[in-house]
Amino acid sequence: MKHIHVAALEPDAELAKKIGKKGSESDFTIYNCKEGQRVLCLYHPTKYPDKIQPLLYSLSLCDVAYFRPQAIDKFTGEMIVAAAAFGKKLIVIADRVGKDDLAPLLKAAGLPSYEFFEGDAIALREKLLSESSTRKSTGRTEVIIDSCFPVKGVGTVALGIVQQGTAAVHQKLSFLPSGVEAEVKSIQVQDENASEAEASSRVGLNLKGIDSDQVGMGDLAVE
Repeated sequence: MKHIHVAALEPDAELAKKIGKKGSESDFTIYNCKEGQRVLCLYHPTKYPDKIQPLLYSLSLCDVAYFRPQAIDKFTGEMIVAAAAFGKKLIVIADRVGKDDLAPLLKAAGLPSYEFFEGDAIALREKLLSESSTRKSTGRTEVIIDSCFPVKGVGTVALGIVQQGTAAVHQKLSFLPSGVEAEVKSIQVQDENASEAEASSRVGLNLKGIDSDQVGMGDLAVE
């Protein structure tokens, strides 16, 4: 099952809500959409612009971003510059701000690539599903964690993305920067149990030997 991770850069999450089902919510909100063996995970930086971190974190997680600005203002410029800094491709939806107004900003930012898109939420979903993941299943296992919490009767559960390699049941992982080690008791992918999860998968890891307060957002679990 291939996951495509998308930063949803629109202030109201209108398209994200139409494309996917709302999942976990913190400083950013995740919307999930499954079609066959492909899954879209949309990350909407809900607490932006009050805080810059949700925007940066959503871009750090994504393979591609769609961008739907509502005005030519400092926040539009900030989002364009942030996407360029992370080297992300932008799919630009210019239904609220004209192409002629946006084009000079996009060209000046040094983005690796961008394209204008016209269509509704269904067409955007199909466009995003055709994108490729940038993550590879070769190399040592790396999982970036975005939340960790205790579940009664289950234990410590960490949510995140397999950045590289494969995560597997009974695998022992070290959580950086603390260096605390834990064993993977079980794995869920899209709410289904799995013995392993390949790179790009959004996973829930049930962990043995670690408390939830020992793992934080942005921690990296490595083999």
